Amino acid sequence: MSSPVRFRPARSPLLEFILHFSTLGIYSCFWFYYVVREFKYITQRSLTPFMWFFVPWFFLAQLLALPTWFNELQTTEKQLRLKPKWPSVVNVLWAASFICATLFLLVAQYVEFPEIYWLSVLIFTATLMSLLQLRINPIRETVQDVEFISRYKGFSFFEWCYLFLSVPFILFIVYTILSTASILTDIEAVEADSEYVDTEKAYKVAVSQTQWKRVKIGTYSDGTALEELKGPANDMYFLIFNNGENQTLNSMAQWRISQVYDEVSNPQCTEQREYVPSTLNVKAEVVCTGTVLGDSILITSTLLSIDGEIYEMYGNFSAVKYTFEQYKNEFLTMAKGFGAYDEN
Repeated sequence: MSSPVRFRPARSPLLEFILHFSTLGIYSCFWFYYVVREFKYITQRSLTPFMWFFVPWFFLAQLLALPTWFNELQTTEKQLRLKPKWPSVVNVLWAASFICATLFLLVAQYVEFPEIYWLSVLIFTATLMSLLQLRINPIRETVQDVEFISRYKGFSFFEWCYLFLSVPFILFIVYTILSTASILTDIEAVEADSEYVDTEKAYKVAVSQTQWKRVKIGTYSDGTALEELKGPANDMYFLIFNNGENQTLNSMAQWRISQVYDEVSNPQCTEQREYVPSTLNVKAEVVCTGTVLGDSILITSTLLSIDGEIYEMYGNFSAVKYTFEQYKNEFLTMAKGFGAYDEN
């Protein structure tokens, strides 16, 4: 007679790590559900497995749920006469570590962190989950009179396909994040409350914020920019172009606006023009707002006609809520600070 609960076979902690990491924690929800369901069958205690599906995502729930989970784990091991693989103090450290990682992900919805931090936390939480597999495997290997799902090495055909496909994807993501961090090396820090002037003295940029840096040409552009400046936030930069004599302020402004409407959700753009004081130069300012994947975005295009040529400082700033509000006004001020160089 088969048991009402079909148990999953013991699994490789390494392959479990890949599933937890590559699904960004979604697999962890199913993992808790299936394990608690097995706990309930072995101990005959009053547990609600589907409620545990939500534990990996909710910080406040973890404060109560994780200590309870380890109590159920110890009860199950005791009933099967298994010796725990680590002392109770490690359970506390595990729970505290997982809660801190979830808290980081919660805060990161409002405050921006470097991408390498995200990668580190995802690796850390996947490692924590794979360590739990070391506690679950002996239970599944010891329990008697239950029906196990027939799977090769504990994984279904679909899971094996996913594992093979996800490994190159993981390597690509890790490589991209690490290589991006190495590419964004500054050539020269730009001091706050100063003016940055190009080598040929055609234009200047009034820098009002701290932590702005010159980066290598091609970091953000296709290599055609004259200068590239990176701001203190992850996706925050200015590109300076010389669009030559074949363009006009009107054509460039309209092209930037149409580009925003094609690429940004909920776009809103404004445009204004003015004469630069004490000169015959004309300046056009385009400011566009919208959202990209839920984050606010600010795109600016400050255009100058200097000696018949159109110079542009293109700005892009996208961030989560708190970081966006923190830097938005200073970003706009810096965009307005693009002007023709005057030796006087």
